[in-house]
Amino acid sequence: MNEKLKKIAVRLEDTIEFSGTPQDVYDELITLSKKQSDYFEIIGGENIIKLTFLIYSYKKTQSFELGEEILNDLVFLYYVFSEGNNHREICEVCGGDGQIECHVCDGTGEVPCEECGESGEVPCETCEGTGVDPENEEESCWDCNGAGNKTCTSCYGETMESCPECHASRLESCQECDEVGDIETDDWDYEMEIIASWNKKLNQESIEFENSLVPIMSTENYNQQNNYIVIKYFGDDNYLEFKKGFESNHVYCFGHDDNPKLKITKNGMVVDNVPFKNLSYFSY
Repeated sequence: MNEKLKKIAVRLEDTIEFSGTPQDVYDELITLSKKQSDYFEIIGGENIIKLTFLIYSYKKTQSFELGEEILNDLVFLYYVFSEGNNHREICEVCGGDGQIECHVCDGTGEVPCEECGESGEVPCETCEGTGVDPENEEESCWDCNGAGNKTCTSCYGETMESCPECHASRLESCQECDEVGDIETDDWDYEMEIIASWNKKLNQESIEFENSLVPIMSTENYNQQNNYIVIKYFGDDNYLEFKKGFESNHVYCFGHDDNPKLKITKNGMVVDNVPFKNLSYFSY
């Protein structure tokens, strides 16, 4: 093992608070690398992995032997898993609002008054629109003052009335999404992790069954394992229509690497050449 790297591990030991697992050490190194990105970019992503186990080993045993044993068995595995939750997409009809413009009034909240035909007036009922007092032809109608028309009581002379469909709200429920704003698809949301494992049995089975519909283990058992560290997690807005046979709450392997291309940036660890194309083995 590189002696220079061991010296760096000893120097960093006091900086890293030890909580008992290699994952704790790795997470603290990544946090530290974001604060001192220039220094850790020079060290490099591959050496961050090595430092993780060297620091862990030195803190636990005051030697590097344990860390070197782990590094000798280390394999990087690419895992995919899903809880089986259907992916939901924003409704294209309403844009996620759950409501759309009223189709009757085109979103204005008003429609032409049917009572008066948009004139704002209706014939006087007393004189039937003649303007003459029905009891005295010599006199003007007392009800409309001889005009023959009266202000429409439906629109109050405005020629427009409230839309009977949306009641002047200008909106109606989106039938496409039942007012929810999004629509359930056949895709499942899923997550991915890149791990560095020193479990020989896990490594062997992952390689044997990679890119197949044979699960490596349940996610419950996976989360109980303590002989790997998560290098990278992908959990935002991932969704696929998985093939029949892909089980929820189970872990599948979509690749492995003995020496992946790793680099450190101000945003943390970056893994190049992740075999995302292999996800096609599990999806349509």
